[in-house]
Amino acid sequence: MIQENAVERAGEYWSEPNTVSGVAASDVLEGLDSLNPDQREMIIAKVWGELTFEELAELMNCSPASAYRRYIAALTDLKHSVLAGSESKNNVAKLETRP
Repeated sequence: MIQENAVERAGEYWSEPNTVSGVAASDVLEGLDSLNPDQREMIIAKVWGELTFEELAELMNCSPASAYRRYIAALTDLKHSVLAGSESKNNVAKLETRP
């Protein structure tokens, strides 16, 4: 529902590598997939749906303060997942380039 619409709107932006931060969009998408459905929906609704914390609270049946805490926790989990995924890919790439 919200996730599908947001992904469609993201379009080709997410297919391009981000050379500024060094994080590939594909790593972020894999990280989103690793989250539980509520965390994934929270991030997508906030970032791509541009929902306020009051709107997120209504969507998630909680208070705005709880929506904020859940959002921050979801972002933290996403960050750890993306960094772990990037690190393991870098290690594989290093092994593949050794003589």
